[in-house]
Amino acid sequence: MKKIIGCFALLIIASTFYGQQSKPSPVLTKQDYLKKSKKQKTAAWVFMGAGITTFLLGTMETDSELGKSERTRSGTAIVVGLASIGTSIAFFISATKNRNKAASLGLKMETSPLIQQNSFVHRSFPALSVRLNL
Repeated sequence: MKKIIGCFALLIIASTFYGQQSKPSPVLTKQDYLKKSKKQKTAAWVFMGAGITTFLLGTMETDSELGKSERTRSGTAIVVGLASIGTSIAFFISATKNRNKAASLGLKMETSPLIQQNSFVHRSFPALSVRLNL
């Protein structure tokens, strides 16, 4: 019984690996990548400004005479400010990557019609694709 269940599980997994997309994802142009990069850079600057402001406000409130709730609030502001700065750095990195995607190299599955036993059969094979967005 375990062997039968194992065979069915492997069959299901193998069928999902062999299948292909019926609708390929849309090809993005250089203008699309530049537009996306500009939006990410704008978001990065907003996160950076908000993070620095929140961090500075949190550090200004830090004082030894403050009560426990005020220190907790200022500590929370410092952590939120640092997290916002970290998020802005991630946005800057992804904006740079999108700007540099003028040429990309990829691997995709292509199909080819073959004649087998007097009928056409479509077989898939891996193909290396080079896309230059000029």
